[in-house]
Amino acid sequence: ESDNVILLGPPGVGKTHLAIALGIKAAHNAYPVVFDTATGWATRLTEAHATGRLAHELKRLRRYRLLIIDEIYRSINTANLFFQLIAARYEQGSLLVTSNMPFGRWGEIFGDDIVAAAMIDRLVHHAEVLTLSGDSYRTHGRRELFRRRDGERRIPVGIGERGELIDEHRAGNVPLVILRPGIATGGRQVVRGIDDADVGRQGI
Repeated sequence: ESDNVILLGPPGVGKTHLAIALGIKAAHNAYPVVFDTATGWATRLTEAHATGRLAHELKRLRRYRLLIIDEIYRSINTANLFFQLIAARYEQGSLLVTSNMPFGRWGEIFGDDIVAAAMIDRLVHHAEVLTLSGDSYRTHGRRELFRRRDGERRIPVGIGERGELIDEHRAGNVPLVILRPGIATGGRQVVRGIDDADVGRQGI
């Protein structure tokens, strides 16, 4: 049906992964697919235009049932060429586009509000527009790594009133009996009556 899919959302929420997955699924179902970033498409179109092959290139691309344009988010000074690509695909072949910019800012990206509006009009006419949200998977993974690493470093420094071990992150908030290296109690010496200031001074 030559419908389009547009994935919008902040960086790191999985737009490119979804685009690649949908492209692979289409290929497995015998649909020809071609993928490139927006800057990659800009380079292709510019080179074809410079060598007088733009019309031929646009016609050649029609053989692909799905054309994926990934990462429309930075300045692209080829608005007219992109418009010709999208116009050539209109109701002839499907486009899958990802961007971390809302449609209202595409004029900034392409440097031409009128051409950007014309592109958006053709893209969304037969399209599923999906807006993804959430934290970046990349930074989330780093936060989890740091959290696990910090957790592994937590060493008991005392015993609470109910006999539970207290690590350094709670030592300043609860009354405790300080533990430090020693001979008694299985290699640890119990020292009572040491306040929080003493913990810092003794390097516990």
